[in-house]
Amino acid sequence: MMDEQAKQAALEAFVYLAKHGNLIKCAEQLKCTEIQVIQRIDQLEKQLACCLFNQHAAPFPLSSAGLALIEQAELIVSRYHELQRHCRHLQLGKSLKLSISYQAWFPSPWLTLLANQLQRFDPLLDLHFSGNSQQHVHFSFSAQSQQNNTQVLSWRPAKLIKVAHPKLVNHQQRFDGHLKLFDIREPQQSNLFIGETLLLDALEAALGWAILPQISVESRLAEGQLKAWPDLIAELPTYLHLSHHCPEDIKTWLLQQQAEYCELP
Repeated sequence: MMDEQAKQAALEAFVYLAKHGNLIKCAEQLKCTEIQVIQRIDQLEKQLACCLFNQHAAPFPLSSAGLALIEQAELIVSRYHELQRHCRHLQLGKSLKLSISYQAWFPSPWLTLLANQLQRFDPLLDLHFSGNSQQHVHFSFSAQSQQNNTQVLSWRPAKLIKVAHPKLVNHQQRFDGHLKLFDIREPQQSNLFIGETLLLDALEAALGWAILPQISVESRLAEGQLKAWPDLIAELPTYLHLSHHCPEDIKTWLLQQQAEYCELP
């Protein structure tokens, strides 16, 4: 019979092997050997009296029983990790507040996505976002590659486009050199518009054009409120700054996110 700790370890092995389809990656994430991963899977299959994978070789396709179990297994593993983090915070007397700073005009949809992912990672986190650098920021984002007392890592580059009201784009030769409202590549302009809303309202009112991250205006482009020039302008490098007092589990998670973001096309 498996004890509770062995069952949890076996469930984790099942979830990670199903996720990666790669024994080496699974072993690295679980910080164990490849043989131990297989042993845990074997123990779980014996406990459940079924085969979870059609074959114990890459890409480790799930069997019908594995497909039926995987969603619940992922939920159990996630909740268990959440409970572990919560207990660790309570034991250490640490706050679950997490302070996140970002440079003006860091694409807000990325921040929303990150917030959603962090809440799934740990629903007990109390997130605080700020557009200004704070003394006790756990991590931050910016377009600057150097910052004191932080570990600097590349984040996903922001694709830049030139946008305006459709009627201005359709007659761009008449105004192209005169009605520039904003160019995110020019740092001195960062204080002209406080927040995205004011500038986007000015663009929708056909007051001029701007160069912005594409992700910042995707919804307005889809709805026809704004229109983009045909070609991408450039890419804006963005960076993640990890402070020394960022909680270790959050830091590990962010490093994983950073690696996945940089792999995206």
